[in-house]
Amino acid sequence: ITLKLNLEDLIMNRKILIVCMQLLVLIAISLIIIVLVDKNDQVITPDSFKAYKLKKRGNDTSRKPSEWFTLQRAYPYDSVPLKAYRRALERAIAVRNATLNMTELNCTLAGPSNVGGRITAMAVHPDEPYTIYAGAALGGVFKSTNGGENWQPVSDDVPSLSVGDLVIDPINPDCLYLGTGEANSSGDSYAGTGLYRTTNAGDSWEFIGLPESYHIGRIAIDPIDTDRIFVAVMGKLFGTNSQRGVYRSTDGGNSWEQVLFLTDSTGAVDVVINSSDPQIVYAAMWERIRNPQYRRVGGMTSGIWKSTDGGDNWFQLTRGLPAPSPNVGRIGLAVSDTDPDILYASYVDHPGNLMGFWRTTDGGDNWESRLVSPSPSTFSGFGWYFGKIWVHPTDPDIVYFGDVDMWRSTDGGAHWYSIMGSMHVDMHAMYQDPNLPEYMVVGNDGGVFISQNGGSYWTKCYDLPITQFYAITIDNQLPYRLYGGTQDNSTPRTLYGGMDDWDVIFYGDGFYTNIDFNNSNIIYAEAQYGWLGKSTNLGQDWEQILNGIDGNERCNWCTPVVMSPLNSRVLFYGAERLYKTTNGGQYWYPISPDLTGGGGHGNLVYGTITTISQSPLSEDVIWAGTDDSRVWVTTDGGSTWTMVSDSLPNRWCTRVTADVFDVATAYVTFSGYKVDELLPHIFKTTDYGTNWQDISGNLVDIPVNDILPDPQNPQRLFIGTDFGMFYTEDGGSVWQVMGEDHPICPVLDIELHNNSRILVSGTHGRSMYIFDLTQVDIPTTSNKPSSYCLIRNYPNPFNQNTMISYEVSKSAHVTLNVYDVSGRLVTTLVDGNVSPGKHSVSLNATNLASGTYFVSMKAGDFKASKKITCIK
Repeated sequence: ITLKLNLEDLIMNRKILIVCMQLLVLIAISLIIIVLVDKNDQVITPDSFKAYKLKKRGNDTSRKPSEWFTLQRAYPYDSVPLKAYRRALERAIAVRNATLNMTELNCTLAGPSNVGGRITAMAVHPDEPYTIYAGAALGGVFKSTNGGENWQPVSDDVPSLSVGDLVIDPINPDCLYLGTGEANSSGDSYAGTGLYRTTNAGDSWEFIGLPESYHIGRIAIDPIDTDRIFVAVMGKLFGTNSQRGVYRSTDGGNSWEQVLFLTDSTGAVDVVINSSDPQIVYAAMWERIRNPQYRRVGGMTSGIWKSTDGGDNWFQLTRGLPAPSPNVGRIGLAVSDTDPDILYASYVDHPGNLMGFWRTTDGGDNWESRLVSPSPSTFSGFGWYFGKIWVHPTDPDIVYFGDVDMWRSTDGGAHWYSIMGSMHVDMHAMYQDPNLPEYMVVGNDGGVFISQNGGSYWTKCYDLPITQFYAITIDNQLPYRLYGGTQDNSTPRTLYGGMDDWDVIFYGDGFYTNIDFNNSNIIYAEAQYGWLGKSTNLGQDWEQILNGIDGNERCNWCTPVVMSPLNSRVLFYGAERLYKTTNGGQYWYPISPDLTGGGGHGNLVYGTITTISQSPLSEDVIWAGTDDSRVWVTTDGGSTWTMVSDSLPNRWCTRVTADVFDVATAYVTFSGYKVDELLPHIFKTTDYGTNWQDISGNLVDIPVNDILPDPQNPQRLFIGTDFGMFYTEDGGSVWQVMGEDHPICPVLDIELHNNSRILVSGTHGRSMYIFDLTQVDIPTTSNKPSSYCLIRNYPNPFNQNTMISYEVSKSAHVTLNVYDVSGRLVTTLVDGNVSPGKHSVSLNATNLASGTYFVSMKAGDFKASKKITCIK
């Protein structure tokens, strides 16, 4: 009986086991199906990207691009203190000029030259239509003499590379006027420094006034008396000021007077002249109020004004036009050259929707609404970003309007159709040849495009390195492969290291890119507000990898996503909390509480992590910085966090970088300007943030966006600033400029590939540049060199002491003298017989004044000299 029961139990247990196994198989299959379906749902498409943007930004379409660029320079104020900005620019230029001749770090353009960037203004030679000048948002003026095949920068000596407008003197085409300060009211529309003129077709420029203009919308020159010039001045973008409206010069720009002013928040965005009677002038006035947390792009004083006496007196045009209201926004104006009584006006409302088009045939006395089709809703919802209209040079019934698309009407503005073709989006400038109207040139967010058949087909112009990078990276295994996220042009990369072989691999505006340092096929790329994708086949296909990240958390416009330097499958993602993945993005989990002071207000995503750095010496040490000035560190992998920023400035933290030599050492940089005091922007800690040392040196009050220590020299640091690249050889006491050919423009990210000794700067307006660090690396030599050599002193520039090294191949009498710039002997460092080998001698600067000196070496027939600089 016992055996029978045991046998029955065994049979029953086996049946139960079989059923359990079947259930487990069914569960496993179900999980696989769920995973596959979920994975399929995460495949990235344009529609999924739009859905993510809508979730993060809501229905506010007016924020294109984001306030991110200006807020960090303004924080904690509502606007950038322009006096402080100018002081910082002057300081940067002074340091550049003082150290330019000593630097041995030259740079070369890395590209891209085929991607492009935002073109804000354009001018074409009236007699040579293939001579084109293009002004970039933050790249300065470029010139082509062969119809856009090749371009050269021609305004790099102008203090501001932000272009508002550019116009050619109609009588003397070698004379051009450049208005600095983009007027499109974009979040990264940098202020200008006034008006400049060239009389030699761009070879050199001179400042001619309007230093308080900040942003210039249009320049108009009297076609008969070219000494009479009108300038539409928008004034401050973030803030109010009285230096706005219409300005006039009657002596070719030598002096200026304000001839039309309405309010301190109403600027002139457009001005046009009647070509038959230049005493008749029209101006479009635009009232708008903006700060990083609030924007209003319309107001009661927006409208069209006219002068019939050359600008002495003005009156508003109203008959048939939209009535004054708080919702009247940007207005574009165009006057027909063949029939100057015909004018067109485009109106955009608050918050940015197209109101319509109006036309007058009697010089503005009466206007009629023209738009029949398509409906206004067909156009973009951020018309304040464009707002320009142009008339065909010979047919007054043909008119063009720049929006996301390029639109044309052939019946005086009633019916419109797109002539976009293959062009990039967002139109800002256009030229049509009056002698050959089929020849058209357009400037947009993607660069310059040319049509030879009236807009039926467009050709992109290459060789324009004006891409605006937010973040860049270098492929560790193949360092000639460069990647970066950009404004308006997504994430371009080069696989072969050329300037013109870049291709775009992702969606939206681009930001952080990470390349698996063990497998170059694995790429992580990001669009605005932290929309993150992963590709495992070199960018051919993408999947969204946000599983585990709370979609309701605040994410920065440029959300930091960084790869661990210790494990390529470990990445960190900064929202309001810091997230970590250990499996290449399959799942994320938070490792911190909210590290910010809370959310912002108004229409801005604020209260976010802006920078992350894990120590390359310990996986447990992680640093983070925020947009509200907080700096945090954990030494236990995220279990506990310590805020270490109490003694640091109340400024937007742009970068925190863990040191490569000491685990307790880190560097932190800040953005921002301050009027009433000189504000340091670079700090160092050697004790996990308990104490901070100011290492801004001679670069006080210049916003710094990134910092990198050199893994081969603990005293050498590299920084990217709002005004170019600088480095120090003495830990931060003295900074000197990097690269004579590097433009004075914002550098938002720098990356170093140590094995190849290549450093790359990512500029916001002039693409990328490469520095070969072997130029400053001291070579390893044997004790018996094969020749005589005077080695570069270190540090240079210097403040207290500098070490001068030299080599001799055989015993010789050596003299080493120091002279000032007048040739006067200052001191003799060596004068005697020296044995073969490398030698060093210290120069004490206690009795030296600031300035340039020369070290001269003589050994037998060998002579050499080096320039050195003392800065106190």
